[in-house]
Amino acid sequence: MKSKFLAQLLLLIKAAHTLFSIFYQRCSNRLTACVITVHAWLHIVDMMEQSGPLWAYWCWVMERFCGRLTRAISSRKHPYASLNRRIHEIQTLHAIRHIYGLEEELPPYTAMYNSNPLPTYGDLERYPEITLLHPRRVLSLEDDDLKDLRRRIAVFLRTQYNVSLQDAKGALPTSITQFGKLQIREADTVYSSNGYGQRQENQRDASFIQYELLIDERAHRRNEEPVLSPRTFFGQLERVFICVLHPSAALEITEPTPLILMDVNCCNTAEDRFGFHEYTHFRGREIVDGTAIRALVGRIMDRDKWVFVRRKGVYEHASYTEII
Repeated sequence: MKSKFLAQLLLLIKAAHTLFSIFYQRCSNRLTACVITVHAWLHIVDMMEQSGPLWAYWCWVMERFCGRLTRAISSRKHPYASLNRRIHEIQTLHAIRHIYGLEEELPPYTAMYNSNPLPTYGDLERYPEITLLHPRRVLSLEDDDLKDLRRRIAVFLRTQYNVSLQDAKGALPTSITQFGKLQIREADTVYSSNGYGQRQENQRDASFIQYELLIDERAHRRNEEPVLSPRTFFGQLERVFICVLHPSAALEITEPTPLILMDVNCCNTAEDRFGFHEYTHFRGREIVDGTAIRALVGRIMDRDKWVFVRRKGVYEHASYTEII
């Protein structure tokens, strides 16, 4: 048994000398070329004497190293390509930083070193279930490309506040603040298709949502009192933005009022006999209030139809309060 351990120790010493010659070629100025995992491996014997069994310290080194790589995996289909690209990018930045002395201009990009927090927006009173996340940009509703969006917002306000379309347009601002992502409290993050353009082709599409609206069951009978009931819808989140309404007597708003609104491309959804919701095409875009969102949903292609799948625990219905 002793001869076996002695042989392993000699093998370890030989491997250490080999690594010395490869990584820093017996020159102290090249010590930075040795990565943390290899450096920790060289001290296995010392750490066993000081710290006890191998798993007590080796796990920490590997978790730290693998944790940096795991965050870089953007493709579930080709994870190793993502890892290779990430390692190459990290080492390239390290080389540029040290060669040209750019420690201040190229700091390690982590939350620990980022002195300027990324922009977020939350309204715990009106929208306690959601938080808007970066990237953020300001859009002008006076642009010709956003005329349809401005019209949809006005239609939403007309329905929501029961006013004329002209009064609704009068309360609209000249610009809105668009965010790229929407975080549901204690749940998933939804990526808007227009506000967040960094998704790659081999990534999953995290822009489809389940939302709920109150529908008037007697909408076709104008002379009868409305009977509202919640109904579930599905669609693709194209934009999520903050729209600050101007004070308006028609809307009974006395001060600037921020609303979190979603521009959703609605799916023409039908429910099959097993209770799954499926669709084949979109039926149009509409503006939805941020309180209507329920969950991020996935999609599975099945016989020329997209079938929605949801996580367990998604709540179906919520309580509604009247807008005063």
